[in-house]
Amino acid sequence: MDERKLYAANTIVHGDVILRNGVVNIAKGAVQSYSPLDGEQANTIWLGGEIVLKEHDNGELRAFHKGVLLE
Repeated sequence: MDERKLYAANTIVHGDVILRNGVVNIAKGAVQSYSPLDGEQANTIWLGGEIVLKEHDNGELRAFHKGVLLE
């Protein structure tokens, strides 16, 4: 089973890109996608605040909330 998690926050930051009210789709610790939060989405975990996206050494995009890796 492919375990995916959706996390929403007031702000998603990826380099120079700042997305207000966004959602991040994560599978196996890596960001699969991120997009504007469009209404309520089932099984989305609301974190509030800011999610920061950073590129890992292996090239995968990782998401952090308050300095903690989201998995």
